[in-house]
Amino acid sequence: MEEKKMDFLSDTCLAIARIRAKFDEVEYEMDLAESRLQGKLEGRIEGKKMLMKHWLSQHFELSEKEAYWIDHLSEEALLDLCQNFDKAHVSDNL
Repeated sequence: MEEKKMDFLSDTCLAIARIRAKFDEVEYEMDLAESRLQGKLEGRIEGKKMLMKHWLSQHFELSEKEAYWIDHLSEEALLDLCQNFDKAHVSDNL
């Protein structure tokens, strides 16, 4: 009887260890996927900032201060700026 009890406890501890290892693996994969997504988002935002500065420098004389402001725009402000320039660009082509 005592031997069965020890085997049961040993099997239970092993099962718990396996579940914990699997949980840690899944948690690591989720963290990795989240960091990749965050990196893509940051890269997309930086790309929009570079594109906006390039477009503005082609049409206007862009000062260092203005370039600095564009670099430090929030994501929402940058999106708003891009949409306004898209509207202006479309109306210029009409």
